[in-house]
Amino acid sequence: MKETHQKIKSFACDLCERNFASRRNVIEHRRIHTNERPYVCDLCGKTFKQKASLFVHNRSHTDNFPFKCSYCDLKFHTKPPLKVHITKHTGEKPFSCDVCGRPFRIKYELKRHKLVHSDEKPYGCDICGMKFKQKRYLRNHRLAHRPNCKKV
Repeated sequence: MKETHQKIKSFACDLCERNFASRRNVIEHRRIHTNERPYVCDLCGKTFKQKASLFVHNRSHTDNFPFKCSYCDLKFHTKPPLKVHITKHTGEKPFSCDVCGRPFRIKYELKRHKLVHSDEKPYGCDICGMKFKQKRYLRNHRLAHRPNCKKV
């Protein structure tokens, strides 16, 4: 039994050295680096890195909404958006900032908030090089380079 557990992560990604339990997992992981998207939706042409993602996407073309909110009548194709939706009813905010303690309902909101505490500005204007903490600030800035465009 011990020998089996020692071999659990014996397959390494040649691009980042991360280890995986199977060759198939490495192949799927490599798509993060290569952006290969071999799975294509026959109905709309959208492409995916993983077969499971295509399977979940296919539900969007059907009336199959197996995940139902126990608080209201909303239904979802998958469980993750249902879990986020339920926090609207419960008021739960499971993600907290480790700097100031501010709680958030959605992990992405916490990630965006953390930029407040740093000097990081990951969104750069490809025209003038000015950098911004949030994507929406960059979008508004880009309007300055196109005087005939109006904010939507």
